[in-house]
Amino acid sequence: MDIKKHFKKNWQTYLIIGLLLVLIGNFFTYRPFHSDSENILGISKSYYRDSISNYKSSYYDGEADEKKITTANINLESENYFNAKNSILNSIKAKEGIILNENEYEDNKGNKNIYINAKVPSNKLNLLLEELKNLAEVKSLNIIIDDVTKSYIDYSDRLNRYKEQIEKYKNMLKRNITIEDEIKIQNRIDQLEDQIFYLKKRVNEIDNDVEYSTLYISLKEKPSILENIDFLGFKGSIKLFLNSLDSAFRLIVGLIGFLLPFGIIYLVYKLIKKFSKKNRN
Repeated sequence: MDIKKHFKKNWQTYLIIGLLLVLIGNFFTYRPFHSDSENILGISKSYYRDSISNYKSSYYDGEADEKKITTANINLESENYFNAKNSILNSIKAKEGIILNENEYEDNKGNKNIYINAKVPSNKLNLLLEELKNLAEVKSLNIIIDDVTKSYIDYSDRLNRYKEQIEKYKNMLKRNITIEDEIKIQNRIDQLEDQIFYLKKRVNEIDNDVEYSTLYISLKEKPSILENIDFLGFKGSIKLFLNSLDSAFRLIVGLIGFLLPFGIIYLVYKLIKKFSKKNRN
C-alpha cells in the first residue's frame, strides 16, 4: 500500500480523529474553578451595631449639695463625614464646651475617622447629645454617672479640721515653749498644710468634673453602598471567565502541539512532491 497516497486521501479523517482525541483529553484533565466557591453566593457584609443606651433627660438634676461626675461616650457614623465633623465641633463650641483633643485618621478601607475628647457644661450635655443625634447616625451611646458626694464631703470635712488644727498649733507657737517643742509643732503644721494643699486640689478637681462633663465622640465615615455590597458573585464570574480563557488557551496550545507533527509531515510531503516533479522534468 502506498502510504503517501493513503495519507493524502484520508488526511481529513486523521485530523478529525486527532482533534477528538485532544478534546477528550482536555475534558478529563480539566478541573472546574471552585476556589472561594462559598464567596460566590454574594452575601452582603454586615456591620455589628451596639444597642443605643437609653439615657435620662438630664444629667445634672440632683440637689445642690450632690456631686455627680458624668462621662458620655458616643459613636457616630455619617455619609457626609466633613459636614458632620464641622457641625459637631461647632455644636460643642456653641454649648461653651472645651475641645481637649482631636485625632483624625483613615482606616484600612480609606474611610475617614475622628476621635474627639471634650469638656462640656453638665447642664448643657443633654442638649448637645440631642443635637449630635440629629447630625449623624448613633451607633452606640454610653453614659456613666459617678456619685462622688461622699468623697467630696469627706474631703471638705478633713479640710476644715486640718485648718482648725493649724490655727491651734499656731496659737501654741505664741506661748513660751522650748525650741524642741517649737520644731515639732512647726513640722506638724507643715504636714497639715501639705494635706490641705492635696485636699483643696481634689475638691477643685471634683468641682470642675461636676460642672464640666467629659465627652468622648467617635465619628466614622459611613462606608459607601459599593463597599457594603458584596461583589463576590461578580468577582467569581470574572474568575470563571478568566479560567475559561486560560482553558481555551491551553486547548489551542494542545491543538498546535498535536497538529504540529502533521503540519511538518505535510510540508515534507509537499517538498518531496515538488522535488519529484523537478526530477521528472
